[in-house]
Amino acid sequence: MVLNGQLIFNGLDRRLRAIDADSGKILWQRQLPEPLVTGLRHQRGLLLAALESGRVWALISDRGELQQEYRLPGEPITRPLLVDGEVLGFIRAFSGPKVVVATRFEQSEKK
Repeated sequence: MVLNGQLIFNGLDRRLRAIDADSGKILWQRQLPEPLVTGLRHQRGLLLAALESGRVWALISDRGELQQEYRLPGEPITRPLLVDGEVLGFIRAFSGPKVVVATRFEQSEKK
């Protein structure tokens, strides 16, 4: 993702990095506790990152700081979306056919 002159990406080492697009300098990096399962979404100054366990991190996009963590009751299959201050997403409903359910993520304690 390119955002305000920064290239933001997830490495194979599960580390999110923001690199200055002109100089190549690392501006910030953040270790993820588990793999991302969807792409990142940028909304209202936040990067939303959906993790394998159903955790969703809202990171301040210009610093990579964790602002809030959310949870959902299953594995996300689409990028989360911020709507009226709440995070929405689709999860895998069961392991059979790929049925998805729109779910409001429950806010958990900030870490």
